[in-house]
Amino acid sequence: PHVSADANRLLSRAKRRLGKGQKARALQALGKLLEMRPDYVRVRLNAAVLQTSLGQFNAAIRNYEIAARQYLDRGQGVKAAAVFKRILELNPDRDEIRRQLADLLERLDFLIDCRAQYRALAETYKARDDMVRFYEVTDRLDELGSDDDELPTQPEGPRVMRA
Repeated sequence: PHVSADANRLLSRAKRRLGKGQKARALQALGKLLEMRPDYVRVRLNAAVLQTSLGQFNAAIRNYEIAARQYLDRGQGVKAAAVFKRILELNPDRDEIRRQLADLLERLDFLIDCRAQYRALAETYKARDDMVRFYEVTDRLDELGSDDDELPTQPEGPRVMRA
């Protein structure tokens, strides 16, 4: 996308302020830039990183969620998955994010990671005694098969080393 002169000035201002250790003021400049151009995913991610470092976790998660949706809208599923994982690092109790991540990983054919997310969901639901969701997720895990299905099989018999 075309970057306006105003956007360039705001980005330069944010970099200068960050270079001086002025995280809050750098975040203000990034916020103004996002008001002008909400489609700047990288700027949104940088804002989320600054918000996290300033302890503004809810605001950071909101920006991460928007960034993940933007990546999905652009067909960049792997980047969206990375952002979903970051959200879960900040708040592992976000079941809907974990479910979205598991579904996305399945679509991307990252089945080992997909099953790991479903297993985490199953453990959460069991701990909450939410057996309806627990069985829903464990049924989905059964449909996906085991992680061993992904691994190459070892030949039977003793291993022979060649000289």
